[in-house]
Amino acid sequence: MTEIMLDVRGVAAGYGRKRIVHGVDLNVAKGEILLMLGHNGAGKTTLMRALFGLLPPEEGSIRYEGRDITGRGPAGNVADGIAFIPQGHGIFRTLTVRDNLDLGAFTVRDKAVLPARIEAIHAMFPILKQRASQIGGTLSGGQQQMLAIGMALMHAPRLIILDEPSIGLAPNLVDKVMEAIAHVNRSMGTTILMVEQNVKYSLPIASRVAVLKTGRKIYDGPPDPLHDRVELMKLF
Repeated sequence: MTEIMLDVRGVAAGYGRKRIVHGVDLNVAKGEILLMLGHNGAGKTTLMRALFGLLPPEEGSIRYEGRDITGRGPAGNVADGIAFIPQGHGIFRTLTVRDNLDLGAFTVRDKAVLPARIEAIHAMFPILKQRASQIGGTLSGGQQQMLAIGMALMHAPRLIILDEPSIGLAPNLVDKVMEAIAHVNRSMGTTILMVEQNVKYSLPIASRVAVLKTGRKIYDGPPDPLHDRVELMKLF
């Protein structure tokens, strides 16, 4: 039986009087990569912000590992094993790579576990070891995205929410970032909820796909049918 890690029921969210997300039901199974697709303005980022606690939902409920976390703030979610990587990589651009990784572990109480986590991240992303003393903002876009993922992994999250990790990256770097995300999922068993618009590179690593259109979910199913461009375009 599939174990549901994140269960979203009827969530609505927006800004002021403008509602962006309308009654979305969504679930993320433990160990899967759920890819969320949708056009610009579909409400994907708004929904992710509501799920992580950056934006209080106006309606609905959010359950994580069977517990109601509706309206809980980001600090509580991070402490409970949820990581959020926003658009634009989410690193400290004026600090070194190593300082960024250290800051990713600010919620970890047992500091004895950190050397092993650093070592695992360096094994996954060797460039971060090579550039440990380099200022984060001087890394390439793909390297910054790997650093952002590394920072999230420092507190050993069970669920990572990624908001358009390919944004602003050249195609060869997008491919490397998607490979890294798939590797985190396979090697660490980390559950991934990923918002993307780059269908070509994100669809092959997805376990399941949800499509949002004008704030409503219009598809939730396997990725295979969406490899057909005609079927995909029907949803956009």
